[in-house]
Amino acid sequence: MAAARSFNPRCTGRRGLSSHNMRAAHGLVIGKFWPPHAGHHHLIRTAAATCEHVSVVVMAAHAEGLPLASRMAWLADAHRDAPEVRVLGIHDDVRIDYADSDIWRQHVALMHEALRQGDASGPDWGTVTAVFTSETYGEELARHFSAKAVTLDLQRENVPVSGKAVRADLLAHWQHLAPATRAGLAKRVVVIGAESTGTTTLSRALTAHWCARGAPHHETRWIGEYGRDFTIEASRTSIDRPDFPPAGIEGRVARAPSNWRKTLALPATISPLSMCFSPPFGSPTRPPA
Repeated sequence: MAAARSFNPRCTGRRGLSSHNMRAAHGLVIGKFWPPHAGHHHLIRTAAATCEHVSVVVMAAHAEGLPLASRMAWLADAHRDAPEVRVLGIHDDVRIDYADSDIWRQHVALMHEALRQGDASGPDWGTVTAVFTSETYGEELARHFSAKAVTLDLQRENVPVSGKAVRADLLAHWQHLAPATRAGLAKRVVVIGAESTGTTTLSRALTAHWCARGAPHHETRWIGEYGRDFTIEASRTSIDRPDFPPAGIEGRVARAPSNWRKTLALPATISPLSMCFSPPFGSPTRPPA
């Protein structure tokens, strides 16, 4: 049996709920979310606005390369202020064939399994009463749940983006990604070298180069080597400080994780690229575990 996971964080073009005052008890949004983008968030927020509770089921295939846990975490972060939204996840390696009734049953069985495990680990939200999609299969999916089908922005007119488009050209659709998704997909360039060998100059030059390319790289940032800051700070007080060993190496390495935290936080703002100056013994060349 496939293992499901869960997080419980906190329109226009809609077809299916005719009355603005009509609220469904339990809405369902399913998808690969490969990766999550503005269209997905629009769908989830619309469901949240018209339902008492919303279950978002992430269905990721192992071969897709983007971990299920990452997709779930990014969605949970984007909707952390909506307690009525829960994010569930399950691996789904069943092939896709909308004309095959047996294939449909296998996919829907996995959806039910994710929902059951979500209910088991938290409040039981009951039977799904509305299914929200932006796909042509929405009516059929809702039929499998004996629920109301709500179709939103089928032609991608309100939010012109799709998962396929993002995968084909990430940079062209960078603005359609939420901060946590950007942070997870951004590239980080680490410049390695000994002291006084031009690594700072190179880091700044690379940053200037990428900024000059324009959006979305125009706000590329860089972080200097932490060891230098630590050495200056320590020398201002006392070289005999207990956290400042003879060569300063151990203390600098111990403090290096703070430099990585700053590096990891940068792409969450806007840029798909950040620079980090990391000389040997000054900070690790990869984030600490």
